[in-house]
Amino acid sequence: MTPDSVFEATVHYKIHAPKAGQWFVGVVLRTTEPHVTMGTPYSTVAITDSEGVLQIRQPFQEVWGKPAFAHPFSLWILLNRNRGTGYSVPVIKLGPFTYDLRHTPN
Repeated sequence: MTPDSVFEATVHYKIHAPKAGQWFVGVVLRTTEPHVTMGTPYSTVAITDSEGVLQIRQPFQEVWGKPAFAHPFSLWILLNRNRGTGYSVPVIKLGPFTYDLRHTPN
């Protein structure tokens, strides 16, 4: 694994009657704070249709060498429902996907 490595996933979804701005898919990574994860702006995709396919990409270069992110890198894909005023709730959580800097994914 190098700083140029990229996590990629294809997400198929179907949501009954989504409202604009209500749903999004994002990637979060484990931080050095216990039980805390953090996303990057690049990793969030808004859901605008009731069903479809999303291509998720999380370049590790964005988090490589930043002390806030724990090693090995562990990440999750979340389907979140926006509750308003910056608050959202994960409805589906996939992962963790763990990447060691010396090995391939588990």
